[in-house]
Amino acid sequence: MKGSGEEPTPGSGAAVRPGEFILGCPDEDGLVANLPDEVLSRNGNYLPYPRLEEHVALFRVYLHENSENPR
Repeated sequence: MKGSGEEPTPGSGAAVRPGEFILGCPDEDGLVANLPDEVLSRNGNYLPYPRLEEHVALFRVYLHENSENPR
């Protein structure tokens, strides 16, 4: 995070502004996100996570077709 005093680790990309992770701070576009109720947003943060799409049935078929001991 820019301004934290820590350098990004190799391969992790450039440092981002605090607003990308800490509510109430400017983000990469210089904007401050609309905040929810003050109680929820004071010194708050959030953790984004990617949405994954899984095809469990297809994965099981693949394992069955490509394993030496299909069970």
